[in-house]
Amino acid sequence: MSLFKKIGDDFSKMRVLLADDNEFDFELARAALYQLGFRTVLEANDGKEAYELIEKFPNIELIISDWNMPTLNGLDFLRIVHHRWPGVPFVMLTSNDRVEQVAEARQAGVFAYILKPYTLEHLEKKIIGAIRMRLAMGGDKADNDDQVYIRALANVEAVTETVREDETSSIPPEIERLENSVEAVLFSGKDKTKQLSEFRNASYAVANQANLDTDRHFLIEAILGHLNEFMAELGVPNPVQLEVVKLHVESIIAVSGGQEFKAGNLKENPLLQGLRMAAEKARET
Repeated sequence: MSLFKKIGDDFSKMRVLLADDNEFDFELARAALYQLGFRTVLEANDGKEAYELIEKFPNIELIISDWNMPTLNGLDFLRIVHHRWPGVPFVMLTSNDRVEQVAEARQAGVFAYILKPYTLEHLEKKIIGAIRMRLAMGGDKADNDDQVYIRALANVEAVTETVREDETSSIPPEIERLENSVEAVLFSGKDKTKQLSEFRNASYAVANQANLDTDRHFLIEAILGHLNEFMAELGVPNPVQLEVVKLHVESIIAVSGGQEFKAGNLKENPLLQGLRMAAEKARET
């Protein structure tokens, strides 16, 4: 079982608002949310109903809304939510991928944008990305530092997009050992000496896999070194810190699994820069 299933996001405890006027699309989205583990789903048939629900239940933790709805469309609903509840992750569903429309949604404050039809894996990825953005912002409007972090996070997630495999995918033994060692470090209490030693041994095995070229070897080595330093500082990890650890592991899996990179100057590598910035953000929490 992968690290993401062991310490992944527990959607069962989240209250989500789903808004879509198309009955077929609505049922598909609701079924998908249930498959992902969501158990409390508030339902609205248009933006007006959705707005009334969030007024009544302001502790909603995620909104998934269609764009084209009567009475109050998804974009106008997004603008209201962004103004009154800026920390609530808002995921927009739409059949339109025009650049202008995507830009309009981003300007209005959307956390994630999903083009219909979508897969369950794609929906999960976008939801997790939206939650990570919310954690980065601390539930408030993003300031300039947050915006820099969010852009860096987007760069990392562009690399790790294909990592969340389905449960039937095989995991290389080196990666499985690494994930197990990371979990042991995270939940080992104050004295992490033994667990960090095993993590370093597992890291060596991952960085020296036979299929790696020189560039990927050095990049993975650098990511693992940074992850080791970050985890050694942690006590009991909070949600932001857990997400940062998972970002590192996702990056390692992506690079070792075939993503082609030129290591170049590691200090200027955009993937490493994004991970460093994520770690700095997590240290502040």
